[in-house]
Amino acid sequence: MTKTDIIIPTSTTTRLTIGRWDAPSGRVLVALTPEYQDQKGEWRLARSSVSVAPADAPALAAAILEVSARIDGAPIDPAPTDADRELSRRP
Repeated sequence: MTKTDIIIPTSTTTRLTIGRWDAPSGRVLVALTPEYQDQKGEWRLARSSVSVAPADAPALAAAILEVSARIDGAPIDPAPTDADRELSRRP
């Protein structure tokens, strides 16, 4: 975990960490890492991380919002990212 990571608590003993991952190939990716807190209070990798290229992160975020809206029965935001909102504005 680094200072720039974003941590989303999912329960009192689990969380999702989102941050930079420098892959062995030299690529820089966005990593989504599920973690759990062990009995000593230390955070451990729960299963495995999912990594995406930074350019693909907006599509992933939009997909997560869409699936969440379907589950909750809420309307899907037609412009989930700033770029989508800018494209939807009239000149």
